[in-house]
Amino acid sequence: MHNINNQAVYTTPKYYTRCDMPEYSTTKQGYGATATETASLQRARYCTACRDYLPIEEFNTNESSEVTSLCKRHDDKTHKKTRWCRACGDFVCLSRFQKKKVVFLCKKHMYDLCVKKSIEKRKNDPVIALLLSQYNLCQMDCKIFKQTSMQLKKSDIRALLSHISQDEKSLYRLLPLDPARIIGMDNVVVVKCDDRKQMMMEFKKNNTSAYTTMAEKALQEAQM
Repeated sequence: MHNINNQAVYTTPKYYTRCDMPEYSTTKQGYGATATETASLQRARYCTACRDYLPIEEFNTNESSEVTSLCKRHDDKTHKKTRWCRACGDFVCLSRFQKKKVVFLCKKHMYDLCVKKSIEKRKNDPVIALLLSQYNLCQMDCKIFKQTSMQLKKSDIRALLSHISQDEKSLYRLLPLDPARIIGMDNVVVVKCDDRKQMMMEFKKNNTSAYTTMAEKALQEAQM
C-alpha cells in the first residue's frame, strides 16, 4: 500500500520466484551449465549403489556425458581394475586386495589393522598361546613320523586337554597311538613330556613295538 496525495493506493506486490533471487541463480544450481561446471559447484553427491553421500571427487564426470549417480567404486570404468582402500584414501589396483572376499582394505593395511592386532592378542592370551604351541608341536611331529598331514583341529586339542588344569597343560603332549597312522581323534594319546622324549627315542631307533607299548600304557592310565 502506497500513500499518494493523501490517498491510499493499493498495488499488487511483486512475487519473486526462487530462480529470480540472486542467491538462487540458475548458474549456481547448475541449470544450463555443463556437467563439469555442475560438478565443480557441488561438494557431495548421492551414490545410488552406496546409498550415501560421498565427496564429489569420488565420481567420474565427463563433458560429453551426463553426471553419473554411481561413484568410482561402482562405476563400470573404474571398479573392474581398481578398488577403494579406506586406509590409503585412494583407489588401488585389485591385485593388492584379497581375492577370497570383497574388502575395502588392501593387503598391507589389512595386516597392519586387523591381522597384526589379532596375532598380538593371541600372544598375550595364555590359553590361546598354549593351544597354538600344542598345535604347532603336533605339526612338527608329523614330519618325524613321515606324515604329510594330521587330522587334529585346535578344538580337538582343547577337548583332549580339558580334564587337565591350566597350570599343568604345558607338562603334557599329544602323540599318535599308532605311529604308522595319521594322528587324529581315533589315533591319539596324551602323554607327559618325559614319556614323550622316551617314546620319540624308541621311534627313532625303529623300535615301534616299545613305542606302541608305552602309548597303550599311557592311554590306560588316562582312562582310569
